[in-house]
Amino acid sequence: MFTSSLFSFQGRLRRSEWWLIRLVVLGALVAGVALVAVVDAATGLTGEGSADLPLGLVLLAGFAVVVWIELAAGVKRLHDQDLSGWMMLLILIPGVGALFALIVLGILDGTAGPNDYGPSAKYPDRSRLAAMLFD
Repeated sequence: MFTSSLFSFQGRLRRSEWWLIRLVVLGALVAGVALVAVVDAATGLTGEGSADLPLGLVLLAGFAVVVWIELAAGVKRLHDQDLSGWMMLLILIPGVGALFALIVLGILDGTAGPNDYGPSAKYPDRSRLAAMLFD
């Protein structure tokens, strides 16, 4: 369930979940770079026979996973505000993109209630809940 929510571009994502994903991904990146540095230092190999190529491939694969997770989280965060996921392309604009990501993805609240991308986790449909409790 958790991995499908990390890799899927469907549905909505609350701000708190987006920030949590950002922190976990940052921690994983730091741990990965530290692990590569430790392994590289422990092998002591340079030049031919070096462990640089396998470590580089591991880092590249990890980077691809991180980019996918970040894109999926950003798209779902936009869906929470009833915006198209294609607006994620705005983060590619130098300078403006980082500000866009911080404000739109990290600060602005989502749409109250259901929208085109699904029900809200933060604002549940209370009429449906009341009908379930009192019927």
